[in-house]
Amino acid sequence: MSALLKRFKAGSSPTRLLTGSGKSEPAFLSPWALWQHSFLAGSTLIVGAAVIVLDVSCIICLSYAYGYTHSLSLDTELVQKLPGSPLRGLASSILATAFWYGMQLCLTMDMCLALCTTSRELQEGSVYAYGVVSVWQIPLMAVCLSFELSNENKTWIISACELTSFRPSCTDWWNSVRAAAIAPTIIASLFHATFFLFAFIFCRTRSAKSLRPPKEHRKLHKVPDDIQYPYDHRGPNPNKPIKPVPPPAGYSDSDLDDEERPPSTSVLSSRWRWTSRNWARGVEPNGPEQKQWEERRERVEEGSGER
Repeated sequence: MSALLKRFKAGSSPTRLLTGSGKSEPAFLSPWALWQHSFLAGSTLIVGAAVIVLDVSCIICLSYAYGYTHSLSLDTELVQKLPGSPLRGLASSILATAFWYGMQLCLTMDMCLALCTTSRELQEGSVYAYGVVSVWQIPLMAVCLSFELSNENKTWIISACELTSFRPSCTDWWNSVRAAAIAPTIIASLFHATFFLFAFIFCRTRSAKSLRPPKEHRKLHKVPDDIQYPYDHRGPNPNKPIKPVPPPAGYSDSDLDDEERPPSTSVLSSRWRWTSRNWARGVEPNGPEQKQWEERRERVEEGSGER
């Protein structure tokens, strides 16, 4: 919340966020940039798109089934011919299932948007909420299907179909309805579980830093490309070792006082040792402290040359 307040106070773009260090970062990544960053993230988005298509298809089928069942329950002549029919309860059950798929659709879209953000906390929160709903979907859909496709409801629906002449063969029509109700539910449940599994693995294995490539990371922090940093969490490539740089001609550590001599005993030059020692302290390159150190080193070199 504080990051959002800082963003609006600073008048920044709504697609960028201010981090704790005061640097602005893009709040959203395009699906193509996310695919370039991680194959798992791109695969997760593809599965999420398939889940969205399945949820929309299930909602359309359930809406059609609810409309047909509800129209039968409102037919007074049919109700008189079939007293005690559970058509109204069956229509309510189908409507509740359609609302459940609508909630799943909203959560899936929210999860896809969270995957395109640079915030790991937001992604983990969306994944956990989606996982709870996906787990509860399996027993809930099993209970709804066991009621909607029970033998009692089968008898009432076939009788209503024959009385209204809805189909020439009502038994075959019921078998097709039963298959059309079970197959999408099983497929949607499997896709929901797969989408949750992929998203959970991606959120737990991705880095807590920004998802941008190293070049953009360097541009954000204004880091020169020719400077190589030690194994430090702020470096653009922490796994890249430092290349040894020979000291300048005529330079020796013995010419420095004890206070000026760097504590490092490596073969790097004084500049690299200064960078390695002070980078973790947050000292920016080419800052006043580094310039002061360079002037002090030049004075030492001039003194050694006069000798």
